[in-house]
Amino acid sequence: MAGRRAIAREPKEIVARGYDAIALRYAEWAGRVDSPTMQWVRDLDRRLDPAADVLELGCGRGVPATRELARRHRVSGVDISAVQIELARHHVPEASFIHADAMELEVAPSSFDAIAALFVFGHVPIEEQPGLINRSWVDVARYRDDAKKLGYDDDALDGLVVRWNALVERAKDPSRLRPD
Repeated sequence: MAGRRAIAREPKEIVARGYDAIALRYAEWAGRVDSPTMQWVRDLDRRLDPAADVLELGCGRGVPATRELARRHRVSGVDISAVQIELARHHVPEASFIHADAMELEVAPSSFDAIAALFVFGHVPIEEQPGLINRSWVDVARYRDDAKKLGYDDDALDGLVVRWNALVERAKDPSRLRPD
């Protein structure tokens, strides 16, 4: 039928096409929302050496988080929305951007000093979240020495490992992630 749009049925396609369609309206809305995002970004920034390599999953249009990180670091942003990636390239030309599904992204071990994943888990189908958590990007025990450099002491790291392991165990059974 003329004038009708195809319906997106796959969750990732819905996310990608949805953000493509509302990119500018989303930017306007996001600018009015009080969020802890910049506090998290500044905390990460303080913990990193200058010119660290940072991977940002779900970078969206690149502002404000990517822009802030790119002031002192080499940032690679990834987003499933082609329109958001184009906006990010415009807003933060000093960073590099990849239009991709984070679950399909191939990243060599130790390629990045930090990974930012602000709000990305809510956009990944719940049954795929264990895979995202278990990707080789984050292995708390393996990076214990690096974490110490970032200011974590042994007690904090032990607590982080326990919390991380609990999250991984919960993620193995997606039914445990759903609210009752």
